[in-house]
Amino acid sequence: MHANGNDVTLYHYKKDFIEILSSTKKHPSLPDFNFNDQIKLTSTTEDFKDADYAFIAIPTQSIRLFLKNVDFGSNTNIISLSKGIEKETYKLPSQIIQDCTRLDESNICALSGPSHAEEVSCNIPTTIVVAGPNMTLNRNIQKLLSSTYLRAYSNSDLLGVELAGAIKNVISIASGICIGLGFGDNTTAALITRGINEIARLGRTLGAQESTFYGLAGIGDLSVTAFSKHSRNRNFGIEVGKGKSAIEVIKEADSTVEGYFTSEALHSISIDNNVEMPISQSIYKILYENYNFGNDEKSKWMSFSVTKSVTSMLIGAAIKDGFIKSVNDPVSTYVTDLNRGNYSNVSIEDVLQMSSGIDWNEDYADPNSDVNIASGFNDNKLYSYLNKLEVSSKPGTKFNYNTAESNVIGGIVREATGQNLSTYLEEKIWQPFGMESDAYWVLDSDYSQELGGCCLNATLRDYARIGVFALKNGVLPNGRSTLPNDWMIQSTKPSPGFSYYGYQWWLAGFGYKSYYADGIFGQFIWVDPDSRTVIAMHSARDVAALDRYSGGHRLNFLISLIEEINK
Repeated sequence: MHANGNDVTLYHYKKDFIEILSSTKKHPSLPDFNFNDQIKLTSTTEDFKDADYAFIAIPTQSIRLFLKNVDFGSNTNIISLSKGIEKETYKLPSQIIQDCTRLDESNICALSGPSHAEEVSCNIPTTIVVAGPNMTLNRNIQKLLSSTYLRAYSNSDLLGVELAGAIKNVISIASGICIGLGFGDNTTAALITRGINEIARLGRTLGAQESTFYGLAGIGDLSVTAFSKHSRNRNFGIEVGKGKSAIEVIKEADSTVEGYFTSEALHSISIDNNVEMPISQSIYKILYENYNFGNDEKSKWMSFSVTKSVTSMLIGAAIKDGFIKSVNDPVSTYVTDLNRGNYSNVSIEDVLQMSSGIDWNEDYADPNSDVNIASGFNDNKLYSYLNKLEVSSKPGTKFNYNTAESNVIGGIVREATGQNLSTYLEEKIWQPFGMESDAYWVLDSDYSQELGGCCLNATLRDYARIGVFALKNGVLPNGRSTLPNDWMIQSTKPSPGFSYYGYQWWLAGFGYKSYYADGIFGQFIWVDPDSRTVIAMHSARDVAALDRYSGGHRLNFLISLIEEINK
């Protein structure tokens, strides 16, 4: 652009990086390229207001955060060089830009195609695509970039160009994995041929032009990314193919691997739109799913106390349906067998928060503890047992973990809805949210009913979907919600008696918004609203006491992981 007689300013958010460029006139990753002295280098965004054209080349997951701190002029045209899908919203870069600026879509376009900076900087002949609805803007960008070694073509199909640029990164990871496994060019060629077909299949479904995917933005960009040593996504895939975990490689990487994040979004988009994408789905499984000890995606596993969090959401569904008026209702309104004891003044919210004030011993190592005596009782026998317990504190003031009261919550749902827990779960969550596999609930010792505090059995994928359901506050694919509008917000507020517990959900605390369902022997579903990340795990520790030892270590690990994801 500078060679064509334009004033150029290069921005980077790190001041020390700009200082390095200013002093050396070289980019660390481009040793053969020298910056012209007349190119302005800056770490401030003041010049953005007066810019005619702003070229944004930052990771897709960071665009929204970046634009919050930038004020563009009303006449600025933005050209996106980012290739990815925002994992929280499933939006493409141009859509994120339009969300965050005052600009009309006619002022936004994308630059894509087979082009590695390492080669462009060496004046190696390169062709690219300028895509956007405003053909006048496209032609202006063509003129800005045109040179003896760089040629830009114009395309009005912005959607198709951005989809191709995003998804090719996922297919390129697949090509890298093949290389890491020891496969050759034959395998890679077959992979990218089938890969472009599934890219085009999704593109057609979403309204893009099929021809786009068989041009520079599609097969051209995919080919260079799948075969090139310069490709971050390919190199990432090679390391995964050699046996490293995706998280391990991400931590070691010195630049963003767009395909890793796009894979997560693409997985949901393909399912939501019922588009068959076997390569992309396989990459998602490799990157985001890990099974051991003979288990796979079809294995069902007992969740233990993870079930408590699911049962609490059924309370929310019952309130939404009008079966329960409020969490402030007394427990005894629905479980009449508890109106004769100390539960007459205990609310539903009190038992959800484990703060009923009823004296209860949850020590699994003590054979005479309440949990070991009464945990297998059916409703009638359990209620009789609870009625005999003493009051140790005022309701809503002191946290005391009590699995029996999670079973009471299950009883409230049964009594209020007139349905058993399995039926109501299937009606309100399992079927409408689109769980992949059937689940089952272990019944109590009398084989009569489900326990609200234990023993839902499901696949790991569907446990993760439970987390996504919570993350979306019960909003279904059709846009309707199973839960009250603010249910998960209320569910994850610290209880008055204990700041690390909500409505049968554990809270990360320490300033983090993360919350999690937690089961004995190591099961959990972790939900982080900020990064919109869900992590589910099965486990089979042989000693329950290990939970106490490892719980803190696991919490620290998960918080560290979320911090890495949010960077």
